[in-house]
Amino acid sequence: MARVVAQVQDHFGSVDVLVKNAGYGYRAAVEEGDDKEVEDLFATNFFGTVSMIKAIVPRIDLNADAG
Repeated sequence: MARVVAQVQDHFGSVDVLVKNAGYGYRAAVEEGDDKEVEDLFATNFFGTVSMIKAIVPRIDLNADAG
């Protein structure tokens, strides 16, 4: 994740905002749901988001012109 963020910063010069708009759903009754599917869903939708936030927040340019 950090490598991708560094590449974005190298290419564009700064990071001003993060829009996290990725994920997927899994539909099943709790008692019928597959544990591995639920773990994969959380790995992508929750922990993936946390990883991206942790990688990008230190690089966000707080002095960027929001203008």
